[in-house]
Amino acid sequence: MSKRKVRQEREMLEPGSWDLVEILREWDLPVRKIRNTKYGYKIKTNWGYRMLKRSLYEDRVVFMHQVLEHIAHDGYRQNIPRLIPTKYGDAFVRHGFHVYYLTDWFDGKEFKVKNPDHIYAAAESLGEIHQVAKKFVPKNKEAARERWNELSERMAADNFFIQHNIETLPAEFSQAWTHLKESAKEALARLGNEEFARLKKWSMSEGTLCHREFTPANLMVENCPVAIRWEHCALGVQVADLANYMHKVMPHYHWDYTLGEGILESYNSMRKLTEDELFVLGALLMYPKDFVKLMKKYERGRVVRNKLPAKIQKILNKE
Repeated sequence: MSKRKVRQEREMLEPGSWDLVEILREWDLPVRKIRNTKYGYKIKTNWGYRMLKRSLYEDRVVFMHQVLEHIAHDGYRQNIPRLIPTKYGDAFVRHGFHVYYLTDWFDGKEFKVKNPDHIYAAAESLGEIHQVAKKFVPKNKEAARERWNELSERMAADNFFIQHNIETLPAEFSQAWTHLKESAKEALARLGNEEFARLKKWSMSEGTLCHREFTPANLMVENCPVAIRWEHCALGVQVADLANYMHKVMPHYHWDYTLGEGILESYNSMRKLTEDELFVLGALLMYPKDFVKLMKKYERGRVVRNKLPAKIQKILNKE
């Protein structure tokens, strides 16, 4: 490449982007512009836009690549951020401490949590993903990510956190906990019942996959919601995705029962929940997850003291 062409390329890029141009040569991409966004690096090329992302964890990228290919080949009809192979056929490029991978750029709109149509459409998309995200066997056992016990272990860890920290926080937390601890206790007890054990055993035999970050922040809307950021996907109990999604959107509607029914109906239109899944979903939604989150945020100094009563009352109103 001539010095003049190199200088012209440098002038089109943001400061610090030159290393990325060198990395992108692995895909033989003529780069016209690079812009850093919250989703990754938006790459303008002669053939349209691409997205370059990086990770410190090669095993996550390997597993994610296998999962996305499995879902695409098993009939998922909507867009997913499949990795574009390099000119050598590799899924990613190692550079320094990171691995870099390339996908198409999704030029959709941001997911609007205040738009019920977006909420129902996303629940339907999640059901469709779960319908095909099964029978998965990792090609590389060393890169396998299994989270079969995550639900019960995380809930038990949250209970432990509450019990060992609540007395060090303002009295409002202790007062609220008197109203919430029975729900937390029952939720954890439900995950000790045969329904969860049976669901976990079935999920393991079916090789079911979870996105694990299926939230409004990780959704784009084209013709339908597109799930991005698959870096945390793993083998696990799929109803956890649905519970996590509902925990993110339902508080915006004060846990409106009608909205919850609509979410379940939308999900069921693509994949019908079993009785065991409904039982476990009830346990996950019963647990005061928002209360734990508020405790941790306050402990880290991310909640102003005078706003604490209103935030706690909002959580109690769910009960």
